[in-house]
Amino acid sequence: MKREKFTPEANKVYINNGGGMYRCIMASEECATMQNVRTGWTFNAIGCGIHDDGTIDWYYSTGGHFAKSKMRIYGSMPTQLKLTTLAKTAYDNTDPLTIIEVVDDYGDVIHYRLQGFVNDNGLTADEVNEKLESLLTFKIKPEHLEAFGPDADEDTELKMFEIRYLARGWDMPVEDVISMLTIEGI
Repeated sequence: MKREKFTPEANKVYINNGGGMYRCIMASEECATMQNVRTGWTFNAIGCGIHDDGTIDWYYSTGGHFAKSKMRIYGSMPTQLKLTTLAKTAYDNTDPLTIIEVVDDYGDVIHYRLQGFVNDNGLTADEVNEKLESLLTFKIKPEHLEAFGPDADEDTELKMFEIRYLARGWDMPVEDVISMLTIEGI
């Protein structure tokens, strides 16, 4: 794989050829301050290069440290997190559950943490929505029982992964399948 000398651009996210995504905080020709977008690990990357597949690397790093982070609690403080309607329903009906948004000194989201009913750390906004949606249980509306086959009845319960599977098989949007269901709870 071909490698060329490279100066990353500030505020752009790059994929490291060894894995991980890194945001360039600032850069010069010889050194770039990089930050792991999931963990907040921040360091000076010396001798950056870019490969023909678009991934980057560096010869070595110095000054590694975890960025000082601040935490914001979803619902009680302004956050950048936007929950889908279904995720919001799950969040509102799951007690106790706290969503923590961890941000760096620049106000950029490092990751999200779920704490309480579900415990998970290092999540992206999409993963928070998916995790919350997965908690919901749905039942089939009586007028749509036929569409779900002969084994389906009014007590059949479905989870989000099953709904996504059906939507793919039926070649229809997930929202259309959900319109045939009612939310039963968590």
